[in-house]
Amino acid sequence: MGWKLSLLGSRRRCSFCGRSEAEVSRLVEGPTVRICVECLEACNEVIRKERKELLVRKQKEEEK
Repeated sequence: MGWKLSLLGSRRRCSFCGRSEAEVSRLVEGPTVRICVECLEACNEVIRKERKELLVRKQKEEEK
């Protein structure tokens, strides 16, 4: 579901996964999008992994 469609209608939905407000623990709202806590946690996990990989690469480069 596209993010524009998720904001239409009376039911509030996550712009990323499409789950309704009733299906998630909480929705965080911005001016044009909403994201559920579950999707936020998934995004945070991706960021943590990317940071860890970057640190490992930098450490390997410094060892050379």
